[in-house]
Amino acid sequence: MKKILFAAAVILSVLSGCSKDGAGSEEGTGRLQLHFGYAGEYSDRTPQLVPASKAGAASDQEFLDTFTVTIEKISGAGSFSLVCTVAEFNEAYADGTIDLPRGEYSVDVTSPSSGNAAWDQPVYGVSDTFVIQENTRTSLDLVCSLVNVKVTVNLSDNFRDELSAYSIIVTGDYQDGSASLTWSSSDTGLENREGYFAVSPLTVEIQGTRGVGESEVHATYKIEDVAAADHYILNIDAEPTGEAGTSITIDYSVNEKPVDIVIPGFDEVPVTDPDDPDTPEDTAPQLIWEANPEFDPTPLSETMEVNLVVKAPARIASFVVDVESATLEPLLTMMVGSSSMDLIGNEQAVTVLGGLGLPVGDQLLGQTEVDFPLSTLLPLLYQLEPEAGSEHTFTLKVADEAGQELVQDLVFYMPE
Repeated sequence: MKKILFAAAVILSVLSGCSKDGAGSEEGTGRLQLHFGYAGEYSDRTPQLVPASKAGAASDQEFLDTFTVTIEKISGAGSFSLVCTVAEFNEAYADGTIDLPRGEYSVDVTSPSSGNAAWDQPVYGVSDTFVIQENTRTSLDLVCSLVNVKVTVNLSDNFRDELSAYSIIVTGDYQDGSASLTWSSSDTGLENREGYFAVSPLTVEIQGTRGVGESEVHATYKIEDVAAADHYILNIDAEPTGEAGTSITIDYSVNEKPVDIVIPGFDEVPVTDPDDPDTPEDTAPQLIWEANPEFDPTPLSETMEVNLVVKAPARIASFVVDVESATLEPLLTMMVGSSSMDLIGNEQAVTVLGGLGLPVGDQLLGQTEVDFPLSTLLPLLYQLEPEAGSEHTFTLKVADEAGQELVQDLVFYMPE
């Protein structure tokens, strides 16, 4: 895929001896001549170079004028250093030539940069060395090309439909610290924004909230093999709720090396596939009581075996137990503040009920199957001697990350 990019070209022609006008006639010196040009289309071929005065449109020349030229002597007698913009160089050396003592030099040409990460900031540059020798003409052609990395984002309709809010954060790590750019759902021009990063391994982090159930989603991926002039197009897709997988595709536009990447953490809820009998038929949360599959009212006694299993293929997001009991409600209100107990988010309920052997907190959150025994709690209720014939209802409310909910009443009564 060809990308229309701007490139600056620099020709360094090193001439020794006397020129026709006598410049640089001192023995042991040579002449450095700089020409600047540009190529309208970025490609692997060497662009056509022209003098600065013919470098194209005025806006192109204005861009060229902002480039910084650095020349330093790195070996040989004496020292030399020059740092200036192209505009300053052209103003100081009207004929484009400068006399230099013989020796070895380094040259760097770079376009302006405001940091390691910035919007709409392609950075061009080139570095090389050259030697000035007596009685020898040395020519060096340098082409300034992209030295940073371009990143753009392309979101599928499925992704936009699945997530009501989202942020795509791309971060590079550098010696002077990390630098990030964020594509956000609040940005109306998101897919037109071009981010540029200095060459470094990149981290792509996706954060969002699902439109269904408002569950949080998070995924992170590392892009390790990063090279200058690569253009990473992040094609981000989310399968509709009820299917599995979210992927990012990275299209190396310059190098033509497309790579498909599956981002962990965006697993969706599997749905029934009529052609695949092994696909789960029901993904909603379920409560299983093998000894009482119909959940018939059950008498209280001194010893009880009530072993429940909660299954939630789409992972438990919330777990609340409401208690309707004239005997227990005052006690629960005093101990945990309410007879409606959030076993994940209420610290008092987590502490009290966890002490009674019930799963709480992280033992529930994000789990797909949990044992939920009431064999310790119910005999304690019996020992409180509730009124004969009284009913005590425990309502389990379990919601999963897909927004599906289970509500099941468990009724226990005091025998006459």
